[in-house]
Amino acid sequence: MKCPKCQHENPPESTYCGKCATNLPGHVPSPKKSGAHPQDPGRPLVTETLETGREALATGATFAGRYQIIEELGHGGMGKVYRALDRELNEEVALKLIRPEIASERKTLDRFRSELRTARRISHRNIGRMYELMDEKGTHFITMEYVPGEDLKSAIHRFGRLPIGKSLSIARQVAEGLAEAHRLGVVHRDLKPSNIMIDREGNARILDFGIARTLEEKGITGAGVMIGTPEYMPPEQAEGRDVDRRSDIYSLGIILFEMVTGRAPFEGDTPLAVAMKHKSEAPPSPKTFEPQLSDDLARLILRCLEKDKARRYQTAEELLADLGAVEKGVPTTERAAARKPLTSREITVTFRLKKLIIPAVALLGVIAAGIVLFKSLPRKDAGLTPAAPPSTAVSGSPSKPGLSPKGTWSNSIAVLPFADLSPEKDKEWFCDGMTGEIIGQLQRISDLKVISQSSVVVYRNSQKSPKEVARELGVAHLLEGDIQREGEAVKVHVRLIDAESGVLVWSEKYDEILSLTSFFEIQDQISQAIANALKVKLSASPPEALRAERPESMWVYELYLQGVYYMGSKYVVTYQEEDFVKAVAIFEEAKKIDPGFALAYVGLAMTYFAKYQISLDENDINQVVVNAERAYQLGPELGGSNLVKGYVHFRNDEYDLAFAKYRIALEKGPNDYTVQHGIGWSYYLMGLYRTAIPFYQKAVELAPFFFWSKANLAWCFRNVGGQEKTESLLREALSINPRNPFSLYYLADHLVFARKFDEAEKLIADLESIAPDFFALPLMRATLYAAKGEKERALGLDKSVRVYALLGMKDEAIDLMQKSLSKGGSYNYLSLINHRVYDNLRGDPRFEKIVAQAKERYEELSARYGSILQGNRP
Repeated sequence: MKCPKCQHENPPESTYCGKCATNLPGHVPSPKKSGAHPQDPGRPLVTETLETGREALATGATFAGRYQIIEELGHGGMGKVYRALDRELNEEVALKLIRPEIASERKTLDRFRSELRTARRISHRNIGRMYELMDEKGTHFITMEYVPGEDLKSAIHRFGRLPIGKSLSIARQVAEGLAEAHRLGVVHRDLKPSNIMIDREGNARILDFGIARTLEEKGITGAGVMIGTPEYMPPEQAEGRDVDRRSDIYSLGIILFEMVTGRAPFEGDTPLAVAMKHKSEAPPSPKTFEPQLSDDLARLILRCLEKDKARRYQTAEELLADLGAVEKGVPTTERAAARKPLTSREITVTFRLKKLIIPAVALLGVIAAGIVLFKSLPRKDAGLTPAAPPSTAVSGSPSKPGLSPKGTWSNSIAVLPFADLSPEKDKEWFCDGMTGEIIGQLQRISDLKVISQSSVVVYRNSQKSPKEVARELGVAHLLEGDIQREGEAVKVHVRLIDAESGVLVWSEKYDEILSLTSFFEIQDQISQAIANALKVKLSASPPEALRAERPESMWVYELYLQGVYYMGSKYVVTYQEEDFVKAVAIFEEAKKIDPGFALAYVGLAMTYFAKYQISLDENDINQVVVNAERAYQLGPELGGSNLVKGYVHFRNDEYDLAFAKYRIALEKGPNDYTVQHGIGWSYYLMGLYRTAIPFYQKAVELAPFFFWSKANLAWCFRNVGGQEKTESLLREALSINPRNPFSLYYLADHLVFARKFDEAEKLIADLESIAPDFFALPLMRATLYAAKGEKERALGLDKSVRVYALLGMKDEAIDLMQKSLSKGGSYNYLSLINHRVYDNLRGDPRFEKIVAQAKERYEELSARYGSILQGNRP
């Protein structure tokens, strides 16, 4: 009989797996033997005709006539768990389907019914309610309270370890819930982080008293049967002996140990090995892994973990008293932070290399996402709309020479996200890594249009046909693939398809033992095969470039992928401090392990770049400079290192040096949208909007779902007088990301000057609802009031050039502009002559003098830098 957990083959009469000790309750004896169960003659033989029941419930389906399935929440030893709407009560519940091989035993069902009757007596704020055991055409399931939030196991996995204050707060709440359950005579018996939910307010709730039983009840569970999870199992439970309330205290001690250190005290190759360590090995002090822990907390945890039950805390109340004493020693600020949800910025992050499974996002996506300098920020003394900081969204391909009549390049490709065929479906991060590497290789081909990874990820699990996807992306070819990874073995299957005809152009299978070398070798072979099939030349990276962009170990590469995820997909979209902290921590860890890995420094430079545009902290910009310099030293031939080095030069007004680096970045990645976007953005900040437009158009073409290229292109058109194109582009940008504060702000700002006040007001209201602390919200409100002539309301919020100008207060507006110029500020010529904000100032000699000065500056920059990249322009 094959073990469902480790796949080990066991004799048919086995009750437990011989390798991992997993219980095999649904094993099927050979039909040639007697009809009695070999371990229990009174138990009927489970035959091959056993009703298998439902393995999965489809989203939207109605189950048992009343429960509409919303989503699958997860699965465990008993079966799958779903979130559902109880249509009779009009409230959400959780449904736990019991696997048929478990439900087939009458004793098991009797135990569940008995335990549920007892568990329903528990009513406490830190315990999720259990409802009832039900049966739908042979499928047994348990209904229970649905608690929205995140389970503690997932939180520990994300953050590594939790702050001391937060850990103590969670432990105290769990102990309070246990105290109530124990008072009623109920022991949980399977307390673990995945059974503790942290709700949206940051409160802990114990779930699933599904294997609890009353202390008085005996004989339901057979002697010697081990029930529970080995990592959190007290010694007496590992030995199959009776458990009591002190067993739950032991499990809580393990959980607290894991929260403050980021790891469990006992680890082993098999569950049985871990269980035996609980039985025979003394637990290590948590200070071994986290030396900053207080002695009092370490003693508290170790007392919970005493092998002898008599030496542990005897009651949850006794444990609560000591937890309270330890909490008093925690700083007041940390205790206040402990009351916030786990997503708060006070979370301290550490990481374990072996558990990095966050989906990958290509690093160069971070570069575009982080392109915001101090120069792009709005200033109180300037009337210009700030340049966009980075994020994500769409576009259509502009027509250009070389396109087919349908607007599709004949040599063009989209590499769709590789499907994860691994048994546990937990290798999506690895699949995305392979996708990103192949895209990165192909982007070096100047004659090949390659859609960015940020724009293909939206087609993961898409039901659209290849032809539909290709038409939306404007490509002639698609690369599809799937990856199956089991341990160190990896199988890759790729298929190159002519999208219009559906004809298979090329396919190949790879079966390798995974290593860092084989990972890159596979993607090199795939990239070369695609180039051959499309008859384009793939340029190989020189050995020194390969060393700079490929780390020494797979662990470091996984760190790099996770850092990119937190920076490029999260921080620059939401600007949540915890995402910044995590990105920096991960890149720093990668840098520490492999100091020669250039891309780790590129990632850090761009992470701090994005932070600086919010903080204006010189420490942040210093980190940008330090990491950009090191990235360039390690990889002067890399496109990414030249791009970040160019940004540093640009910030220092060293335009000649900056554009020299941009030229190299263009040569290395002619079809890399981040390079096109970055150069366009630099021209934008210089006020050379017409020069910026073709770079932004190329970025939009390569990354149709990247928001900021489209938004910045809109501003370029606005500043050269293309108001209709501006509005069209901004509406498209908003449709891509309707909850992005910048997309709402930019369209609202445009609509104010187009005098579409009602629609602008609605967008501003949406902005206030989504991001009430958005930095430009007061300015936006003031702009609307000023445009409508509501002077007092406008000036009560903002007294900037734009507000004064809109109100016709020429003296005040021009005075601010002159003061800004005297302090070294500048105004863009094309904006001054085309932006409607200055309409009331035109004709005033003082304003026209400012325009004339700006024109001189514009003509000088245009003559010197407007064509400096002409040979590399799209």
